[in-house]
Amino acid sequence: MTTKVASHIEDCQAFQKGLVLNCLLSLGEGIIGACVIYSFFASGLLTGPMFPGFDEPSTKIPNSPFLTLIHLVPNSSAETAKLFLWAFIAGFCERLVPDQLNRLAGEAAESKGKKQS
Repeated sequence: MTTKVASHIEDCQAFQKGLVLNCLLSLGEGIIGACVIYSFFASGLLTGPMFPGFDEPSTKIPNSPFLTLIHLVPNSSAETAKLFLWAFIAGFCERLVPDQLNRLAGEAAESKGKKQS
């Protein structure tokens, strides 16, 4: 009887650790997705009225592309709202970012094929 109880307790502890790990991995995936979509917007790969636009940083940033990227400022408060909305969507929609990457890769391959022709 004690062995069954001990086994049940171990199973519950393993399940709890699995839940924590799953939550952490999901959080990490969401953060990465939001960062990738932010990079798409900042680079100008995704533009249009539904996507946020950015101004250059107001202060002089040393020649570091990463620092320039994180110091970009949305054009207005409406653009900031669009950025938050898209970051939220990218964090929860697990297929959005991979689909965008595949689409961009396909467009790059098509343009490369046209240039070689």
